[in-house]
Amino acid sequence: MHPMYGCMITRKARVSAVLLLCAHRSLLCEAHVDDADVYEPAGPCFIQVQIGMHRSLTFGREVSERLSPSSAGWFSVWATLVVTLLMVLPLVVRILGGLPQERKAEAAAKATRPPAGLLWITGIVCVGIMANFTVVLPTAESTSSSLVVSGYVIASYSVGGLLGLFFFRMFGIDSLRRAYMLHAVCMIVGNLLYAHAAARTSDWMEVVGRVITGFEGGCMYTTGLAIVHFARGSNKTAYLVLYQFFVAIGVLLGPMLTSFSLGAGANATFANYIFAVWGIGMLALVFLFIPSDISELEVQAGIDPEQRRAPVDQTLQVATANELEDTGSAAGPGTALMVTLLSSAFVRMLQRLLWESGSVVAVSHSFGWSSESSGGMFATVVICQALGQFAFSKTLAGACNDATLMRFLEFGQLLGVGLMFEISGMPSSFNSAKFVLASIIAYCCNALWAGVCNSVCLKRALPGTLFCLENLLVLNQAAIFIGMALGSILSRYAQDLAAGINSLAATLLAGGLLQAYLSVVAMGEVSLDFVALIMSTVVGAAIAIGALTTSFGGTGPGNVFTWHLVCMGLAWPCVGIWGFWAYRAGVDAEKNRRRTLHMVCMLSALILSALGYYFIWKAHHDNGEGQFGGLVREGGSFKLDRGVVRFLHVLIGYFVISGTMVQVPLGLLKRWVLLSTSEKMFTWHGKFGKLLLVAALAATCVGTWIDFNSKGSWPMPLKAGLTAGLVGLAVLTTWSESPSLGKSIL
Repeated sequence: MHPMYGCMITRKARVSAVLLLCAHRSLLCEAHVDDADVYEPAGPCFIQVQIGMHRSLTFGREVSERLSPSSAGWFSVWATLVVTLLMVLPLVVRILGGLPQERKAEAAAKATRPPAGLLWITGIVCVGIMANFTVVLPTAESTSSSLVVSGYVIASYSVGGLLGLFFFRMFGIDSLRRAYMLHAVCMIVGNLLYAHAAARTSDWMEVVGRVITGFEGGCMYTTGLAIVHFARGSNKTAYLVLYQFFVAIGVLLGPMLTSFSLGAGANATFANYIFAVWGIGMLALVFLFIPSDISELEVQAGIDPEQRRAPVDQTLQVATANELEDTGSAAGPGTALMVTLLSSAFVRMLQRLLWESGSVVAVSHSFGWSSESSGGMFATVVICQALGQFAFSKTLAGACNDATLMRFLEFGQLLGVGLMFEISGMPSSFNSAKFVLASIIAYCCNALWAGVCNSVCLKRALPGTLFCLENLLVLNQAAIFIGMALGSILSRYAQDLAAGINSLAATLLAGGLLQAYLSVVAMGEVSLDFVALIMSTVVGAAIAIGALTTSFGGTGPGNVFTWHLVCMGLAWPCVGIWGFWAYRAGVDAEKNRRRTLHMVCMLSALILSALGYYFIWKAHHDNGEGQFGGLVREGGSFKLDRGVVRFLHVLIGYFVISGTMVQVPLGLLKRWVLLSTSEKMFTWHGKFGKLLLVAALAATCVGTWIDFNSKGSWPMPLKAGLTAGLVGLAVLTTWSESPSLGKSIL
């Protein structure tokens, strides 16, 4: 009998369900206690109970209807923060000066590769770490006192991993043998303690056991360091991609081992004993094949050990200083490099978790697949990804330009996600086969992109600075742990909000577009003139279309209030940005022509603002409402009867309207005097205009979250997207004077 649901679980059902749970690298299990009051559990096993708990919901509009107000609010906060962060960080990278150039010494380095023995032992370490992470997911719920506690047990591995990262950072490449042996000891002790605690149902001992086991996760830093130390020159990209192959094998191995153990009639912690024995074997392998003097391996790889023994790599420090003399400091490009590495690690882990957690529910809901079929689909995709990693590392990686590979993989990922969408009217068998194929394409491209992106960033490490290779490896792995945690939260919410292939594909499409945006903008392959133009046009058009379209939550063209949204959305996020950017665009145009374009755009913004104010005034007048956002005077004092957010929107809006009424006429006078006498006047005009534009973007952002009809307003995904775009435009406007905005990196 299942300890929570009181239903019979057959051995076959348990075995077939285990592979499904390898997707759930989350802080909490997929089912949760709060759902017990809403759903009636049914079915022969936990997995089937979990799938039955999801209902089909329209992605976006029914979010607030499906969740409690607090849950919907927190989901909106998490989603908006993540999307906004990923929208802004690439712009920050460019403002900081962009990524540093690939080090000349790195580009000209002799191509070397890790010795075969070291490579495969490093691979086994990676496989063991990732398998240890996933091995308890199928059984944590049944070995803990409650479902919620099992979530803390699972999450405790990441806690240990983060602690271990900063400990293993103290082990340099000279201490490779000791680091690998410590990893094996943590694996042995942690798994034995967890198995013992699980047998006694001791929650605190389970957590301690998983923290100790998770401490070995810090050794992922050491494995990465070993790869980049021995794989040099043109081989670096190939071996960083191969590194991801080992990670993929580990993700799949943990749940598979648990599956076979349960199938053989073993208890829930038998796999942990297997990994304890694995740790003993690792100790023997490391002792026999990893020499205490790492120079022996360097000689095998064709690396001069004396280069490593040079005090603090003085030659590289001098070369780095020479390459950075144009900027005068490593802080700007170094921080940009760190931000790019962290954000890329986060966004790719986020997408993997969204697919891994969401695909099982999606195929069950859309195609009616059983637990066995869903688990087989997941295993097929992960196996194909592992094989793809291996083949890619042996063929294309290192043989082609990294930037070209990234663009190809980004296109492949977006193509795969696009193919996931169901085609109405087609047989279910066609759509299901297409989904599996599309998942293989998208998932593989995402994993391959990770290796290439890491290579691009690590080749630009700045030796002798805070942004050296070792620190970047630590931060990259920390971002992966954090991305797994935050991605788990979002994927858990997304599954509960919308079950089905189309909603899963829509979520992945947003992530894929953000990933491509991060890659192209942060690495400088596109001018920010183009970014500003596209971003402003999309945001302005989205506001206008959202207001006019009732299916998006808008009030429709027949409502006078609608035209307030249309006019203000076009006035500032769109036309206002065009006018502001006319002076900053890196195009070859006479300054007077720029002034003319600026004048036309800002006059249009003034006219649209005036119309927008008239429409909101009329809407309030017709409804008998005040014109000051709910600010009323009662009993000799003022009070707000419509909330602070609405009043803040109105307050900023009046400032923008009033300022524009002054700014535009004085701007026309300034232009006339300049053309007539060449005299410059109103020198504060530019700074005040920037202030008005940023204030207008802030007012629009606040207004996005105001409920303006009986249904509320726009769906949460549209609000999150608009917020991210508006914040991005505000960042571009505020730091528009940065000379690095037009810099190209790759």
